[in-house]
Amino acid sequence: ANHVSRTQAGVVKSYGDLLWMDPGEPNAAQQTLRVINDVLKRYDVDGIHIDDYFYPYPVKNSSGQEIDFPDEPSWRAYQQQGGKLGRADWRRDNVNRLVQTIYSSIHQEKPWVKFGISPFGIGRPDRLPAGITGFSQYDRLYADVEYWLQQGWLDYLAPQLYWPINQTAQAFNVLHDYWRRQNPQQRHIWPGLFTSKIDLTEKSWPADEILNQVDAMRASGGNGHIHFSTVPLLQNRREIRRLLSQDK
Repeated sequence: ANHVSRTQAGVVKSYGDLLWMDPGEPNAAQQTLRVINDVLKRYDVDGIHIDDYFYPYPVKNSSGQEIDFPDEPSWRAYQQQGGKLGRADWRRDNVNRLVQTIYSSIHQEKPWVKFGISPFGIGRPDRLPAGITGFSQYDRLYADVEYWLQQGWLDYLAPQLYWPINQTAQAFNVLHDYWRRQNPQQRHIWPGLFTSKIDLTEKSWPADEILNQVDAMRASGGNGHIHFSTVPLLQNRREIRRLLSQDK
């Protein structure tokens, strides 16, 4: 009965088969901050981490057409209050202000706690290196990750570089170098590695793919990485845990 979808139904939107808090609703942002602050105050955490969900990934209807996120009420309220931004820029601004506030509120409460984000691994289309193509989180999730790095609104960035080194359109080395160049405040860049692609099926990545990515990252000056997820390490799939432990 006290779930936010019931107590503040106006800030929650049904999209696809899920319920989403609308980033354009001020009370939605406040709810997010309340949860984070509650965790900070009651638990001895080392960090607060956000995954790659800001506005949701596009959902399609039965005809295959994309459905726009249903934020018409908050968009109209913004316009009625004199807002001048276009809708896409307004959505990005909603996310920007939330990221900035999370960062500042965490460090105000506990300065030693780290705040990090693991966004989709491909950045703004107008800045991408030659040959890199793919989903635009800037245009579709309204996540201006380069701007967050420019402003220093996080302690580390873990871009999801979930592609093989030799996949040219999303090449691991090229994207890793790209994100390191977008970092004027010298925040940590710890790429996310898709270690879960190592499994017991015929489509499994070889363990060497992850080893080679770690080596490539170190060779270019990287100082850390994150595995998605812990499961293949705990299960030691295709000896990945043993091989990593030997790869000094």
